[in-house]
Amino acid sequence: MYENVNFPGWEVVRKIGEGSFGGVYEIHRTLPDGRVEKAALKKLTVPKDNIEIRELYSQSFSRETITAHYKEQVRELAKEYTLTQELNSCKNVVACHDVQCVQHADGIGWDIYIRMELLKPLKLVLSADYQEMAVLKLGLSLCNALLACQEHHIVHRDIKPENILVSDRGEFKLGDFGIAKVSEKTATGTMTGTMGYMAPEVANRWHYGAQADIYSLGMVLYWMMNRRTLPFLPFPPAIPTAAQRQDAANRRFAGESFPPPVNGSRKLKAIVMKACAFSTEERYQTVQELRRDLYACYQQRRAGKNVDVSIPADTDEAVLTNEPSGNTYSGSSRTNSRNEKTGRFAAPPKKKKRTPAAIRVLIILCLCFASLFGCLLLYSTHLKQQPVSTPETGSAPETANRMRSDSDTPCVQVFHSGIYRYDVGSVTFLDTTADAPEDTWDISEKENGSVLAWVTGQAPAYDLYIAGEGGVQAPRYCSYLFAGYLNATSITFGTAFDTSEVTGMDRMFSDCEKLTNLDVHNFDTSQVTNMTGMFSQCSELSSLDVTSFNTSLVFDMNEMFYGCSKLSSLDVNSFDTSQVTAMRGMFFGCSSLTDLDLRSFDTSQVASMSGMFSGCSNLTDLDLRSFDTSQVTSMWEMFSSCGKLKNLDVSSFDTSNVTTMDSMFLGCDSLTDLDLSSFDFSNVENYANFMDESRLYNGQPWKKLFESDPHGSISPSWSALAAGAYHTVGLRSDGTVVAAGGNDYGQCDVDSWTDIVAVAAENHHTVGLRSDGTVVATGLNDDGQCDVDSWTNIVAVAAGYGHTVGLRGDGTVVAAGCNDDGQCDVDSWTDIVAVAAGSQHTVGLRSDGTVVATGWNYHGQCDVDSWTDIVAVAAGYGHTVGLRSDGTVVATGWNDYGQCDVDSWNNIVAVAARWGYTVGLRGDGTVVAAGCNDDGQCDVDSWTDIVAVAAGSQHTVGLRSDGTVVATGWNYHGQCDVSNWKNIRLPQEMNPGYQAAQQLMDEGKYLQAMWAFSALDFQDSAEKAQEARSCYVSSQPTLAVGSGHTVGLLSDGTVVATGWNRNSQCDVDSWSDIVAVAAGDSHTVGLRGDGTVTVTAAGWNDDDDSWTDIVAVAAGGFHTVGLRGDGTVVATGWNDDGQCDVDSWTDIVAVAAGWWHTVGLRSDGTVVATGDNDDGQCDVDSWNNIVAVAAGWGHTVGLRGDGTVIAAGCNDEGQCDVDSWTDIVAVAAGGHHTVGLRGDGTVVATVVATGWNDYGQCDVDGWTDIVAVAAGWLHTMGLRSDGTVVATGCNDDGQCYVNNWKNIRLPQ
Repeated sequence: MYENVNFPGWEVVRKIGEGSFGGVYEIHRTLPDGRVEKAALKKLTVPKDNIEIRELYSQSFSRETITAHYKEQVRELAKEYTLTQELNSCKNVVACHDVQCVQHADGIGWDIYIRMELLKPLKLVLSADYQEMAVLKLGLSLCNALLACQEHHIVHRDIKPENILVSDRGEFKLGDFGIAKVSEKTATGTMTGTMGYMAPEVANRWHYGAQADIYSLGMVLYWMMNRRTLPFLPFPPAIPTAAQRQDAANRRFAGESFPPPVNGSRKLKAIVMKACAFSTEERYQTVQELRRDLYACYQQRRAGKNVDVSIPADTDEAVLTNEPSGNTYSGSSRTNSRNEKTGRFAAPPKKKKRTPAAIRVLIILCLCFASLFGCLLLYSTHLKQQPVSTPETGSAPETANRMRSDSDTPCVQVFHSGIYRYDVGSVTFLDTTADAPEDTWDISEKENGSVLAWVTGQAPAYDLYIAGEGGVQAPRYCSYLFAGYLNATSITFGTAFDTSEVTGMDRMFSDCEKLTNLDVHNFDTSQVTNMTGMFSQCSELSSLDVTSFNTSLVFDMNEMFYGCSKLSSLDVNSFDTSQVTAMRGMFFGCSSLTDLDLRSFDTSQVASMSGMFSGCSNLTDLDLRSFDTSQVTSMWEMFSSCGKLKNLDVSSFDTSNVTTMDSMFLGCDSLTDLDLSSFDFSNVENYANFMDESRLYNGQPWKKLFESDPHGSISPSWSALAAGAYHTVGLRSDGTVVAAGGNDYGQCDVDSWTDIVAVAAENHHTVGLRSDGTVVATGLNDDGQCDVDSWTNIVAVAAGYGHTVGLRGDGTVVAAGCNDDGQCDVDSWTDIVAVAAGSQHTVGLRSDGTVVATGWNYHGQCDVDSWTDIVAVAAGYGHTVGLRSDGTVVATGWNDYGQCDVDSWNNIVAVAARWGYTVGLRGDGTVVAAGCNDDGQCDVDSWTDIVAVAAGSQHTVGLRSDGTVVATGWNYHGQCDVSNWKNIRLPQEMNPGYQAAQQLMDEGKYLQAMWAFSALDFQDSAEKAQEARSCYVSSQPTLAVGSGHTVGLLSDGTVVATGWNRNSQCDVDSWSDIVAVAAGDSHTVGLRGDGTVTVTAAGWNDDDDSWTDIVAVAAGGFHTVGLRGDGTVVATGWNDDGQCDVDSWTDIVAVAAGWWHTVGLRSDGTVVATGDNDDGQCDVDSWNNIVAVAAGWGHTVGLRGDGTVIAAGCNDEGQCDVDSWTDIVAVAAGGHHTVGLRGDGTVVATVVATGWNDYGQCDVDGWTDIVAVAAGWLHTMGLRSDGTVVATGCNDDGQCYVNNWKNIRLPQ
């Protein structure tokens, strides 16, 4: 059906569009795991048909000339499209995945296939009704796309509804085709773009730039707001004729004013009309300006505020109405080609003589290919080339003396000169070339000799000079311009370096580790949008003056001052951060800063503040009250290791969108007072090591902050067990409820309840809290105690004799039922985190550990004002009980039966109280009781393995850790008949932290699970943490390969080795209780079950205290690395290249060691490396979503979570050619080869060059049933599922003699 469309590996399903040069198709392919991947395929045919070819032949053009002509056109076309692939990182640009060019069989002409993501067209997704939020979201999304284009020097020039697509998640994306039409020819076929949305300067062939895209975007927004109708056209249902469309376009291109759109707020109309202004002077000058105004309107609209804000005073009120009559808003009064006297358009030029046929053919070719380029996703125009112009206007002059960018060779050569960056000791800019020697380099952008460079002196301290007459114009993109000048101590600009047109300064000075003199106060940064890592790792800079910086357009300040460890002061008061969206690691490691004033910072758009102040170890005060964190999602390590920080004000923080708070305050040892009352933890998923384990917040362990519910930010104690006067209630794990005992009033009619998360009971009624925050009740309702149907946002419930209490997510309280004694007077309570209900009084626990009570106080049961450090409360008939954070108990009120004699209790983790008695649950799972025991309700001494307790009027109930229930006391109504209950929900099942930890276990993230369980205080938390640790250790390598030897761990914990043994690396026969092994060049490492390590190396001390609690080991060429259970790392051995400098590493979940470098995998999927980096093997900072790492001689390999692989470093033998690998579950790195284990148990390896496969170390194609792989210098090993081993490669030292090995332990 689609025989003319051939894209290998994919099946064409249907045709979804047709353009002027080809079609668009939906294609599918089936992945190895059975999933179907879908994409869109655009096919362009050059030329479209044979007519052009026949006409060229008729003009006597040769076959070779015609073929070369089309080949050049296709080559340029493919190059243009390759450029658009750079935009794939922007989520608001349609991703271009692949471009293939296939020559026709006859040798003349080509088919170009472009594979893109499959999306939905805007026109099919838009609602028929006007929706202002949709307009705003589309506008903001396309602004993001245009900013990405701007960053890559691209102008789109064809923005229209057909080129805007929508993902399944509702994301708007800028593309080049839609479902109905892919491209649209203009009237003449020579213009780029679509007439209806084209900017006047494009249509009139004037000089134009990025503002043309702003106009087109504005016109799209106008179309959406104007009943999907462009200016001067009739509204639906009328269908405009071609003549009407042409006339409407001509009127716009001539500058005629048009009315505002009929829909929309006044502010949005003004924004859109400014974007569509005829004059570029009156239009938005930058995309950032347009995005700023759209975002302000979006925020006001979302907040429900009046968006009809101020309009420029000189704007006529009439032009802002919805009337499409003569009241119009004009972007300009300019008329251009319209005759100012008559109002007529200028007459067309006189008709010229007919052009000869051959020339006409060439003109037709030009026109065709111009249209072809208009079909592309993004018609890009490099700013390095001449500004867009036409023959009528000529080319705009280039800026004189502009130097070219040097970002294509970061950290390597200086402008391809053969001089390496690390051999430069100083850089100086000069405003004259008069003193330039003969042996200079031309580094001008136009290669016209206007900018020269030369060096004097010797390596490693060359003096580099860059000069231009009158100074040097900086490249527009200064990214990495001076990055990696490791030995440069000064860079001197003076007034000879003009940055007025620079837009990118990301990593401009990164890794200038010895730089002590840097004066940037003359920098003009008014056009800069990106300052990521600008001064990163300038670790010797002690002062830096950035007070003159204009940052009004900057949107990225990630790691801007990262690692500037000697910077003692920094004034950023003048920074305009209103557009900044990222501040991750901005001041990370600025350990000499003692003061930092950020009160002027506008952080309203910032999404990430991870590590922002981490390692600012000398900061003592930080006032962040002005910070707007409403958009922030990550605060990971935000203040970690700020050891001297004493005063920190985060009281204004809005954390409602934050999902990650790992290690946020870890290591803030001097912080004694911290107000977190404004913090909303409801969306926080990761909070391991939030602060030091021993720290308390408001008298409570910090981890209790996270025992939150889905509805609010407080931490109530949800109960799965409740007891009334004559009945017992249990909440099952599936959210249903069971009850036993008296049912005179229907208090046990709970069979139909579902989705319950907590229960309460007293007297003759039962209460259930649903997961959505609503409440249900059943039973006696004579006082209205069951009238709770209207309650919402409830996070905890309690039941008294004749009243019911509900705790809201905002810390306020609601009550219903009998109020004879004021027990329901709780309306004024705030900041409550737990509630309890007695017979006729109510108790509330505040977040600061104090207690409030109201109601009947005859026995003093409400005298709790002096209580502090309370973490839980319970209420009986006439007494109140409080549990302190240290596990002791306090009680007040009626004590006739000794129910308040609880002073001697300790190690209590939960309390319950009812008529005349009190029950306490100890941390070891036993139970204690005091008070009335007439019916045996206090006979609980023999109970064990209890995780929760409840007290009824005269009976007590306990929940065991296996989900069964035990009861004692009065059983006249059968309230103690609970022995057959099963699957009652355990406390930890209700705790998000516990659930998150268990999920980590289920995902195989054992070390992270261990940390998460260790942060909890449930009865089985320690056991679960140990289980997680054991699982992690069991997953470590049991097969290891060194340079010339192989090591295997047997199932019984002993070790076998074979191969080169000159340094006793194979002397492992005496080892026992080993759980993991590693092999270096000439040593072997064994990890014992007790977390200690043994090594076959002279001088190793098995009793070294620093090598304890080890959970993983790795061996490099001549160094050993150990991963501790707390995520820190220890290393010993050869350290000439810094491969052992791992002391500062934290949050590490895996380690790998190469010959001279060390690699660590963080829990967030990022990677850190240290040591030799001559081949870039440590350049892994940008990696993410990594789940495993491996290190070879000079390369590093990372396995991503999706089964693909990434590599960095030496690639002389193709060891890094892993981009095409998929479905990989494990990786190993050898000397100069890489091995990957597929999910089906087969092995894939790559060495594309000869040489390092001479020994056959990559001959693994026939291997199957493999569960683990290891790679050495010249050999590769595979562990089969039956515990045997297969080997290939060099066997000079017997390292491959493993045929008789059996019972090698399988990694779990």
